[in-house]
Amino acid sequence: MTHSPTPWETDYDPTRSPNLWIMAPNAENPSLCKFETWDLGDGRKGQLHEQDFIDAAHIVRCVNNFDQLVKALEGMVNDAVALAESGDAGFYDAEKTPPVIAARAALAKARGQS
Repeated sequence: MTHSPTPWETDYDPTRSPNLWIMAPNAENPSLCKFETWDLGDGRKGQLHEQDFIDAAHIVRCVNNFDQLVKALEGMVNDAVALAESGDAGFYDAEKTPPVIAARAALAKARGQS
């Protein structure tokens, strides 16, 4: 299973809807997430906060750059391990170094494997 196609984007037009949306315009169902204003009980709606817009933009940046970041981190880890195994940087087990361990753990989380 894969996520909706990128790029994702935020969509906010208070003349059309009081809500902030995260959209995947190239997807079959483009509406992915809604930051909803709340009902104040007297027919009025509450307001979105600046943090809602910051969080929505962060989610969109993360999703849109996820594949590229994973590929780059995999490449760096593989290069570090290959360099250590070649002996050109001394003899050590790169797989036991904290940066490689942390990178492998981050990659596993990114893939939903842990």
